[in-house]
Amino acid sequence: MSLVTSEQVAERFGVTVNTVRRWVRERRIPAIRASRRVVRFDLAAVECALATIAPATAPRARRARP
Repeated sequence: MSLVTSEQVAERFGVTVNTVRRWVRERRIPAIRASRRVVRFDLAAVECALATIAPATAPRARRARP
């Protein structure tokens, strides 16, 4: 199990950190709370959770800025 931060999850899926936090609140992705402020994610579990979301609501890759 590889634990990663919300920043790393956001970078991996091309979304913002706020989106990752919203997914946790909405229980779309599993999170591990080490303390009140420290949250980590099992990347494989997050990928699995997001793979089960309908394509219309799945995250889209952000366009790279020139």
